[in-house]
Amino acid sequence: MSFELDIQWFPGHMTKTRRRMEKDLPLIDLVAELIDARIPYSSSNPDLPDIIGKKPRLILLNKCDMADDSATQMWIDHYKKNNIAVLCIDAKSGRGFNKIIPTIREILSDRLKQLEAKGMGGRTLRVMAVGVPNVGKSSILNCLLGTKIAIVSSKPQTTRTKITGILTQDNAQLVFIDTPGLHKPKTVLGENMVKAVKEGMADVDCCALIVEPDEKIAPAEIEFAQRFKKMNVPAVLVINKIDTVREKADLLAVIDKYSKLYDFDAILPVSARDGNGMDTLKSKFFEYAVESVHFFDDEALTDQPERVIASELIREKLLYNLDKEIPHGLAVDIEMFNERDDIIDLSAVIYCERDSHKGIVIGKHGAMLKKIGTSARIELEKFFGCKINLKLWVKVKEGWRNRAGSIHNFGLDL
Repeated sequence: MSFELDIQWFPGHMTKTRRRMEKDLPLIDLVAELIDARIPYSSSNPDLPDIIGKKPRLILLNKCDMADDSATQMWIDHYKKNNIAVLCIDAKSGRGFNKIIPTIREILSDRLKQLEAKGMGGRTLRVMAVGVPNVGKSSILNCLLGTKIAIVSSKPQTTRTKITGILTQDNAQLVFIDTPGLHKPKTVLGENMVKAVKEGMADVDCCALIVEPDEKIAPAEIEFAQRFKKMNVPAVLVINKIDTVREKADLLAVIDKYSKLYDFDAILPVSARDGNGMDTLKSKFFEYAVESVHFFDDEALTDQPERVIASELIREKLLYNLDKEIPHGLAVDIEMFNERDDIIDLSAVIYCERDSHKGIVIGKHGAMLKKIGTSARIELEKFFGCKINLKLWVKVKEGWRNRAGSIHNFGLDL
């Protein structure tokens, strides 16, 4: 069994905030205060100790890397002297976030023992899938969940953002994070994708290096192995697409090659296409699960908002139907997502980088856009389980992949 971690967010020093906190305080087990490490005194709420009384308190010092080290240490010592737990974090990169839940569990150990005695404990595991582009990370995620969460295509760099899939079985929850393929970036968007992969590895319980059954080891895979060594994180090698291997000796040669690259906890050959080996992989992941609250509802499949899922499913159809480099210069923005009765009204804009690309997306007499829209609507209806009224528009936004503002507007600044 599991119990939920219910987090309530309150704004800064306002009378209205105080009233809300005082009202909800009986339902709260712990108060975590987010403080700017550069200006701890002025960013802290001076009324908080009086408001929360004897409730346990956790200080989250944000932006520690931008603050003076000696001053930060002085504040850490100050809080600890007053029996207040404190952690240094960086909300932008996610550094230190892997310590928040264990710290909360330690502070609330007595309370958790009471809950666990009532059968409300749980186990969790956060796994990050890494690898070069087009090795099948998203396909493995979809296969593990038994439903489609991440889009897939034969084109490299299909995944642009970190996508979280959630699988809860019995009392254990697997949080599987699909990441963009590590590649040499040529745009600001590409740099963001690579940064997301490298920084995200610091806050997971296990990494899964996904590779193809090829004896040639890519430079990026060597880099991953080096990172595993530095971080001392459990790592599993997953050799995908074994359905393409004709001779067993060929697969054994691949296993031997990668065994010399890094001392993996396990090497598991699988095929996301036909499901071969996936049950073994799933069981292996759950072996790493540790006692912890479940991060998501047991019924959840992903943390992706419905708008993001809709835009990705539309982009998948662009990848399927368009050739060469055009799909990589496209972005999909959901302008309207309105649910009514048993139908969803959905309006999306497809952004191109060039006028010439706009014509290709639309096609002669609108044929290509109609084809993309029809296939996207079918996929959307399958996912959302209702009728979809889909309208697509095509606009030009030159060089958007190198514009931080555009990348942010499309939700791609990880």
